[in-house]
Amino acid sequence: ALERQLGSRNLDGDLVLSGRFAVSTDNSTLVTLELSRQSGDLRIGENAGSGLMGLRELKFTLNADQGVWRVSQIIDGERVGRAEATANVIASAQDLFPPMSSPLDGKLTARLDNLAAWGSFLPPGWRLGGGLNGEAKFSGTLGAPRGQGVLVLNDLSVKNPLEGVDLIEGRGRIVFVGDQVQLEAISARGGDGRITVDGKGTLSTKPDVQLTLKAENFRLLGRVDRRVVASGTARLSANSDAIKLDG
Repeated sequence: ALERQLGSRNLDGDLVLSGRFAVSTDNSTLVTLELSRQSGDLRIGENAGSGLMGLRELKFTLNADQGVWRVSQIIDGERVGRAEATANVIASAQDLFPPMSSPLDGKLTARLDNLAAWGSFLPPGWRLGGGLNGEAKFSGTLGAPRGQGVLVLNDLSVKNPLEGVDLIEGRGRIVFVGDQVQLEAISARGGDGRITVDGKGTLSTKPDVQLTLKAENFRLLGRVDRRVVASGTARLSANSDAIKLDG
């Protein structure tokens, strides 16, 4: 499925995975799913962005026993950096799946200094650069999680030469505070100008996003036959019912 998504030219290597799967629902839900790297590596991308990921660890586990669900996933590589996520969910032993009211305890850690290595997961023609680093912890419930932590964007770039997109020098902070995700001074340069984005969104199952965008001579598109430069302020509001843009 991954190869179909990326295209056969973008995915190859000698990666060897091993796994184990077991499930039982006799008296309570019992699930064990493990998938991990045993040897080898994976090459994703072509042209300038291609290269081995330098995998050191790749692992996904899911365990459920007596109502306690534990999920963890780790990817660690010389080029891709390290990202680790864990979550523990408490439910009734008789629940086939945890309800949205189940207590949650989780953690996300990212040390991704080379986002260019992940660029081939984007549609063809798009290139990604920069870094994403930080840590966040999560509590609350599945339906209403609460977070605490910060993810920092550093020298982010998004490019598509064919479409005339060339965003560079991206930076800012993604801050998790309670049931909110706050975007603090997210900014990027396009041409001779910049754009900044501030705002917040909710972590609940009922999304509510409020963003303010400020552009000053910001070049959104720079194609030979199509050029878009923006200046001004806009406010974006989005929830499960509607999306509204003023400005």
